[in-house]
Amino acid sequence: MAEFLRKPLQSLCLATAVCVTGYCAVTPTIGVASGTGMFSLDGTKVEGNANVFEGSQIKTGPAPSRVYLRTGEMLILGINSCARFYNDRVLLEQGATRVSGMSQSRIEAARYRVQSADARSEAVVRLEGNALQVAALSGAVDVLNQKGALLTRIGAGTASAFQTGDKPVAAAQSGADAGQTGATGAATEEEKRKKRRREEALYITLGASLAGLGLAVDAILQRGNGPSPTSP
Repeated sequence: MAEFLRKPLQSLCLATAVCVTGYCAVTPTIGVASGTGMFSLDGTKVEGNANVFEGSQIKTGPAPSRVYLRTGEMLILGINSCARFYNDRVLLEQGATRVSGMSQSRIEAARYRVQSADARSEAVVRLEGNALQVAALSGAVDVLNQKGALLTRIGAGTASAFQTGDKPVAAAQSGADAGQTGATGAATEEEKRKKRRREEALYITLGASLAGLGLAVDAILQRGNGPSPTSP
């Protein structure tokens, strides 16, 4: 009788172990979130630290949160912001994020992709109204459309804005055009200087506006030369 009961029990334990193993394989841990205040992880309120899984959504309130990814990136999610995290990308749904050590992961927002053009770049990506604002703090970042076509490369200390509505997809520096002229798109030296001034003006404006989002405005205005963040 004991032998008869033991076999179903062993089968049940084995089935449970397989289910648990299968669940862990489907939803691996991809990082750790840490907040100075309360934040939401997949709809659950969290204080302190929490594991981030493939597809996890993090929402912040009046305090920013940091996310340390296994791929090496560290992100600061600004106040009143929302993002979904995956192994190879971060989907910014609302607000702003600052990413350091940008190498393997990319930021997706609206219909754009932002990825590193140099080893371990640092950048800020922000959804503001019907525009996406991107600033490179150090290194350079590329902005691509949904099909993977390169739209522009943003150098350190400059920023660009892009329409997120139904208007034609085109890069814009501080609301202006991309500074291209003629059928060949070649820009004169004067136009290049104007483009650079527009980029820098947007960079400063964006840096100042990020103070209220908890994204370390002082380091932004120093163009990424501040101290590097450390893990908790």
